[in-house]
Amino acid sequence: RQLVSLCCTFLWKRRILSLDGATANVDTMADHTMQQVIRDKFRNSTFPTIMHRLRAIMDSGWILVMDQGRVAGFVAPASLLEQDYAQALGREHGTQQEVLSFLHGYGVKAR
Repeated sequence: RQLVSLCCTFLWKRRILSLDGATANVDTMADHTMQQVIRDKFRNSTFPTIMHRLRAIMDSGWILVMDQGRVAGFVAPASLLEQDYAQALGREHGTQQEVLSFLHGYGVKAR
């Protein structure tokens, strides 16, 4: 279903896309491919996106971080460690240390 929806977006060539868990129910390989296609084909588009995988949001311009149903922050990916969002992200994505390791792998450093 996600692949068909993604293909349809090419036909419509919209400048604004709304993506809600676009890769939620696909395997890791398909997720990676879909993320790459979205980045390449919609480079000049604006798209609010609901994603639950850190890897999918790391090249976003801004990230709205939610923690237990509340807004915890609105930051650039490189700023995820500035306000210690790792604790909130850790609840969703494993331990705080796992999140820190993941972010460091993307070059995000605490200031």
